[in-house]
Amino acid sequence: MVKKQDIDTIIRRLFALSAPKVLITIVLLLSWTDLFQGRDYIDTIDFFAGAARVAKVSRAVGKRAMALDLSYHENEDVFNINSSPGFALGLMAALDGKMDQFWAALGVCCSSWIVTSRGSTGRSFLVPMGNLSYEKVRAANAMVSRTVCILLVLVACGATWFLEQPSSSLLPRHARFQWTIRVFQRLHIRVFFQTFWMKWFDHPTPKRSIVFSTSAWIKQLDQGSLKRKQLKSEVSTTDRYVNSKGETKFKGSKHLKSTQLYTWRYAAKIVELGDASAKEDRDPVPNVDWDTPLIDLYANYPWGDLWAEGDLLSVVRYLRGSKKLKLPNEWRSVLPEFVVDEPMED
Repeated sequence: MVKKQDIDTIIRRLFALSAPKVLITIVLLLSWTDLFQGRDYIDTIDFFAGAARVAKVSRAVGKRAMALDLSYHENEDVFNINSSPGFALGLMAALDGKMDQFWAALGVCCSSWIVTSRGSTGRSFLVPMGNLSYEKVRAANAMVSRTVCILLVLVACGATWFLEQPSSSLLPRHARFQWTIRVFQRLHIRVFFQTFWMKWFDHPTPKRSIVFSTSAWIKQLDQGSLKRKQLKSEVSTTDRYVNSKGETKFKGSKHLKSTQLYTWRYAAKIVELGDASAKEDRDPVPNVDWDTPLIDLYANYPWGDLWAEGDLLSVVRYLRGSKKLKLPNEWRSVLPEFVVDEPMED
């Protein structure tokens, strides 16, 4: 279970990382619940886990692993990062990690970001946030903003993270992801990226992919170029059709979703790299204020950008309504009024 001194360290690191105050407030509220009592530390977290092969391989080698995916409950909100309980659960998973000694894999849903969805999302290299008049585009943008929040918390917890996407994905162009990379660069926290072919890991298609990570071990994913015969897919991921204007178009086929599934060989490789990175020292979060009382740091830290596209305030309100929340009296004077006020009954 997370320790009080660990929470103090995590919050101070989040301040040093220039994390949004609304995210810091969410982490504080989580720490003031009794949800962590009696919970064991986690070695591996498999976000957007799907078939949970990363978590299963990690458990097979003797590690404590947690897998999270919206498909794991009949009520999708339970594990959906875009819901308040789902996002809170994701942050709790990160806070459950073994401080400075764990790692996380994030296979973020890519359907809104890949080349086959360009026409229906309005995304491009110059307009990566897409057509904001579409609800599905706004939802995908919110998902990435919340994923970036999890990355910030992971770094504050001293964890290594691995974020994988198809090479055509525009997710790395998301404004919040770009902002976070710039923050890490300014603080000399290195983020590496590696492109590679999933075919080398028994994937049914060549699938050129990219992984971002705080670990240089991802260089081992590069197994070299493919031969011509290896470029042939075992399944077709696109269907071509002619629209009413006589134009030839293409769309994702019925096989596309199945190709998102990690192969056992890839999962084993990521576990190998994750476990190796967990044993190494990471780039520390610099400029952490260890002297100022935490409550004063919070009081003097500006609210600034609320990350409205990620709707983080709704998570604050959700946690405020928890019966397990116990607000420390000394913090009531520095918290927002809607947090201090007693929640209204439905």
